[in-house]
Amino acid sequence: MRQIRRAAALLLALLLVLTMAGCGSEKTLTLTAAMPEVPATLDPAMVTTDTEKTVVLHLYENLMKLSSGGSRAVAGQASSYEKTDNGDGMETYTFRLRSSLTWSDGTPLTAADFVYAWQRLADPATGSPNASLLRMVAGYDRVRAGEGAENLAVSAPDERTFVVTLSGHCPYFAESVCVAPETMPARADAVQSVLPVTNGAYEVSSWEDGQLVAVQRRAYYDSRRLGAQSLTFLFETDADARQQLFEDGKADFLLGLTEQAVERRSDSWSAEPGFRVAALLVNQLAEATGEEPLRQALSLSIDRNALTDAIGARTHLSAQGLVPTGVRNTAGEEFRTVTGPVIDNLPEHREQNLRQAAKLLEGVADGGAIELLYEQTDENETVMHQLQQTWQDGLSLTVTLRGVSADELQQSLQRGEFTVAAVTLRGEYNDPTAFLETWTGGAEGNWGNFYSSAYDTLLRVVHASGDDTARDAYLEDAEALLLEKGYVIPLYEYTRTWQLRDHLAGLAADHMGGYWLGGIQRVNLNQSKEVDA
Repeated sequence: MRQIRRAAALLLALLLVLTMAGCGSEKTLTLTAAMPEVPATLDPAMVTTDTEKTVVLHLYENLMKLSSGGSRAVAGQASSYEKTDNGDGMETYTFRLRSSLTWSDGTPLTAADFVYAWQRLADPATGSPNASLLRMVAGYDRVRAGEGAENLAVSAPDERTFVVTLSGHCPYFAESVCVAPETMPARADAVQSVLPVTNGAYEVSSWEDGQLVAVQRRAYYDSRRLGAQSLTFLFETDADARQQLFEDGKADFLLGLTEQAVERRSDSWSAEPGFRVAALLVNQLAEATGEEPLRQALSLSIDRNALTDAIGARTHLSAQGLVPTGVRNTAGEEFRTVTGPVIDNLPEHREQNLRQAAKLLEGVADGGAIELLYEQTDENETVMHQLQQTWQDGLSLTVTLRGVSADELQQSLQRGEFTVAAVTLRGEYNDPTAFLETWTGGAEGNWGNFYSSAYDTLLRVVHASGDDTARDAYLEDAEALLLEKGYVIPLYEYTRTWQLRDHLAGLAADHMGGYWLGGIQRVNLNQSKEVDA
């Protein structure tokens, strides 16, 4: 009898172990994300798409990182930092790195890796499209002028100290620049690796057949806060196929909903700000658009509501100014909400605006035909034909359209060979200057050759001002002056759309295109309570 009892106890213990093992496997969280582009690179200095930025946020970690809710920046590879006012209008940030930081191959990570990464990002020889993210760092202009990357004011006095000197007051530096995927650390001997050597919460397990698998990195200092043990990124460019992955349960997170899926959402649902603005650049050197009243008439006559209706009013917002929805001012409030619209989109004012635009053209010399240059996409074709019809019918202007490839558009912009060109302006950080700085005299990306001494003065004062209220007032004045001159004509804002499974929560977004999935946890839908993953 004793042997029978002993056997029963052993059997019960075995069943208990198996049951616990089963529960453990159920709690192991793995996530699959359906992404809208195939990454061309995972080099932080070179990333441009939302997909590339999102993957890089998981493979690398910056000095600072997103908080669990994504609302602020918290300590990342740096455990702390100090800001010093140099007394000459310049500021110095001193970051103290955590101890025992390593790369995914076990090599120690040091402050010199940040020095190398930032100098490489600014160096024209790198060819990074993101170099201007460091424009506030002292010495940046000298680097861009070809005087050598060593002129960038970054240094590593020791292995755990990274020092940056800024050329002026920059309230968004720690919260935005030091979180960005583009300023992640890099190693000189690993930037060309096929599978990247990384320092983040996850490392690449495999990358083939249209998907990348990343697994938690054992050496990561904050692994206890991570949810998913592994992340699978599925790269699917076809919107319908990507949507189907989510609807079939093959993806937990979907970036970029189809228009049909958006229409199925409730009327109260709205897409999040995309920090991108579709705009027209008017070449200041073009004779056909040389008179200010003509440029003002071009902008005033545009029916921006009709444009967004034609391409999707729930995923595109009529531009209220050049600075889009969601961008914060110096005081931390939404710039667009505080300043109000600079562009009148009210339907009841439509006829009045057209009459005013026509009146502006009275006495304007005929500058000849206006050529509208744009990248040839379905969306752009719709928008450009509407603009052509508006300007021809409403203003009696001759407008020709020229659709080209993305490369051809970029070449024409760089050479200044255009009259009016349609472009997408992207915010690299969360501050109005991300959309206003480009138009200062001689700035990179000022393809319209816009120059105004008054505008340049306003931006210089913005960078020198230590008073948040005054800084925001100068930013408001700068935007109004730029749009009054008419060399930059905002059309509409892009938004971003995504879906996450109902039983998951904790997604964080940097609002620049990067999404952090590492903090996602299962939730109890009945009790709305997080369950340990």
